Amino acid sequence: MAWGGQNHIDVKNTDRYFYKLMGDKAEVYKTELLRNYPFPEFENEYFVTERVCWDRLAKMGYRVRWYGCPIYLCEYQAAGLTNSGANGWRGHIENYRGYCYHVKNSLVQCRCYEAVTFFREYHNTSAAMGKKWKERAEAIERTRVSYCFYLLVKLPIFYSIRMLVKLARMLW
Repeated sequence: MAWGGQNHIDVKNTDRYFYKLMGDKAEVYKTELLRNYPFPEFENEYFVTERVCWDRLAKMGYRVRWYGCPIYLCEYQAAGLTNSGANGWRGHIENYRGYCYHVKNSLVQCRCYEAVTFFREYHNTSAAMGKKWKERAEAIERTRVSYCFYLLVKLPIFYSIRMLVKLARMLW
């Protein structure tokens, strides 16, 4: 992949979807940045997605250099977080406060057509957990009216746009 003749592009983490940089990547940040802006911790929870930190740094203006070619090879560990389901549906339930923190921040920091995916997943997960509307809204610091507006207006509009973008990319 090349961007304007270069084999790399410097963009914020919150622009990943826009530049088709999805999937597992090797993010490298200066140690000092991560010491100054550590991962949030939630009692009795073992996981919060690293995107929480990467998006916080993006909001502060930090960019990441993304390469269009492999820069390392690795193997997933059998007992690693990926195989544990920590960043999947089961992990969202087991680490609910960290998951809510991630969704709340994504709704503010990401472009709308990407944020709706996080919202849709959150809505489905919290509904499956039996959370009431008020609880769902409060967990991501939204009013019930704002939550319903996102669900009934933003979600259908921006999710449709996202699907059209995907379709357009497949056709061209």
